Amino acid sequence: MFAWKKFPEKVLSSELIGQNYESNYRCNIEYFNKIKYLLDLDYIPTEILQETRDTEDIIQVNAGILGGNNISFFKDYVNTAFEMVEKNSTLFNKYQNNKGAFNMVYEQFLFYCMAKARKSKITVLLEENMINHSGLADFEQIPANKYYAHTLGTYKKIFYIGRYIAERLFLEYPEYYNRIVLLYNNTSVKIYRSIVII
Repeated sequence: MFAWKKFPEKVLSSELIGQNYESNYRCNIEYFNKIKYLLDLDYIPTEILQETRDTEDIIQVNAGILGGNNISFFKDYVNTAFEMVEKNSTLFNKYQNNKGAFNMVYEQFLFYCMAKARKSKITVLLEENMINHSGLADFEQIPANKYYAHTLGTYKKIFYIGRYIAERLFLEYPEYYNRIVLLYNNTSVKIYRSIVII
């Protein structure tokens, strides 16, 4: 997640905040259906069980940003998320190629379910239901036309997006860019020493 200006005060002062709601996000429906029928998980938090019993809809909060001022909620949320991960650790071996789906469950879906169960209000930065996440990684429009970008999921693997991020880092924080390059070049992973700005 990258932001080039301060978030609106209504977001910063909220009890709970997230990037945006995702309602019936098609990439997750199959995985969430497995939760509903308890085919794979060894442990499911009560809040998730309740939500999957109450509705056919899969609503979650994208964790591009996740925060808020309700500290007691976050203590409970973090403990529950860790418990869910620990008690379902065998899933990581079973779903080596799809760990991201489980990630969304204990981060984004659990956050939504716990907030709903506690009747805690979630304020989102982006109001629209961004099912396809169109425009979230438009780095070429930053900072002139956009102030927020999120390289979610597979966007992290797209070369030109990575290049925009590297260029922006080089332009705005060259000392950090060079530190990262040196760090990586001192490991077995090699990256370019310098960047050509187009």
